[in-house]
Amino acid sequence: EIDSSLTYAAIYPAGDEDWYWFDGSAGDIIHVETFSGLDLDGTWGRDLDTKIMLVDPSGNVVENDDYRPEGERHPGNTFSAVAGYTLQATGTVWVKVEAYYKDAGNSGKNATGNYRLLVYSSASAPEFAERESNDTFETAMAIPENKDVVAKFSSASDVDIFSFEMNTESMYFINSYD
Repeated sequence: EIDSSLTYAAIYPAGDEDWYWFDGSAGDIIHVETFSGLDLDGTWGRDLDTKIMLVDPSGNVVENDDYRPEGERHPGNTFSAVAGYTLQATGTVWVKVEAYYKDAGNSGKNATGNYRLLVYSSASAPEFAERESNDTFETAMAIPENKDVVAKFSSASDVDIFSFEMNTESMYFINSYD
């Protein structure tokens, strides 16, 4: 079972596949991502290009390599993600992580290396409702790490300001949805 706060792993030997599972419920919004080349001490080696596959309880398969928003592939990225996927059924969710390159003969592209797997679920990371007034830096709404916020502009001139703490050794993604 996944402990997404501590899931550091390695693809070794070449051709290895790592499988993880967790229980999900219909309607859960899932975000799965890998950060490759991140050593246990938090330094970046960027030595492994990962590819991930998510299999939901209904048997639907979602794959990603070289993540970018909107699912656009970005050659050269070494991380992958399935972002904002809504489970259609309740049951076991499987995640497979593998190397994009399958052997060591790809001119410097490693078939083995370290990665970190992060899994977020709306069930375990509930959304926070926006707290007004958050229209100035002094009244900015603080957001805990790994939490979603549901916010709405009340008028065309509305401004919403949020704050959160960042670590220097971390990578962050900020998304907005219509």
